[in-house]
Amino acid sequence: MIKQMMMALLLAMMPFAASAQETHVVQEQVDSLLSPSIVVNRHFYVKDLNGKLWTEQSLKGHKVVINVWYSGCGPCLREMPILSEWKNKYPNVIFLSVNFEKADKVRKITEARGFNWTHLYGDNYFVKFVGSGGFPLFIVLGEDGLIRYMVNGTNEKIRQDILNVINK
Repeated sequence: MIKQMMMALLLAMMPFAASAQETHVVQEQVDSLLSPSIVVNRHFYVKDLNGKLWTEQSLKGHKVVINVWYSGCGPCLREMPILSEWKNKYPNVIFLSVNFEKADKVRKITEARGFNWTHLYGDNYFVKFVGSGGFPLFIVLGEDGLIRYMVNGTNEKIRQDILNVINK
């Protein structure tokens, strides 16, 4: 029942979603919102600042922490030095900084702030998970690709929760 209501609501918000393909995309969004164990298994292709192409295959078999941010987010910018410490402390974890903006803007900000994660730019895959919760968005994936933790916002408790998930 809830699934049908969400499907109807999403379709109502997309008055031009008349094709079967567009309806399928809406169905996938509903399924992912209601799934108790979301998997990052959709195909995505995002380049990092060094030109490396990252895909869902790049993440398989690794713990991954994804930080989705943008240049106008004050809390995102302020926590960059704290997050940089994590990469040094957990060398076996992949840390991805994800931004929808252009490479030159991302590079300028991350270099100025000493943010040492791998920076993906021009993203239109992970940013859709932000929803109405706002930036930043953290996603922690297990080695199996399942989302183990996902939260909008940042504070000391959220950062501690992320570290607890990494340490499991």
